[in-house]
Amino acid sequence: MHKHCDDPLAVTTALDDRVLQVHFADGDPMGWAVVDRSRPGDQVWLDRSFDGGATWDGGAQLGFTTAPSGVGGWRTQMYNNDDWNNRGVGALRACGSAVGTGRSLAPLGRAPAGTRRTTRKRRRPR
Repeated sequence: MHKHCDDPLAVTTALDDRVLQVHFADGDPMGWAVVDRSRPGDQVWLDRSFDGGATWDGGAQLGFTTAPSGVGGWRTQMYNNDDWNNRGVGALRACGSAVGTGRSLAPLGRAPAGTRRTTRKRRRPR
């Protein structure tokens, strides 16, 4: 698969007539959220947890964005699952809010440790 493309680890769920997804990059600890069949004003973002999804607080929200008119789908930017400098290995979930319905949804989706790097890459000396 092409690096930074949708991969088979994507988690998909319905939010009314929209489709909410979290995707993970091939070989990198990066993810992004998508709301497909979006309407103007639909919102999508990522939450990040550092305790395996037990809590999603402490600045967990990443990439909050609102779908404009004229698009069939909208997505966040890519974000790192992990925070190596401060908190370690993380988990991501896609979150969304469907305009005009009052409904929000936050299904869990995290890259399994066996599918991504869980230790820092070390640079070889030159």
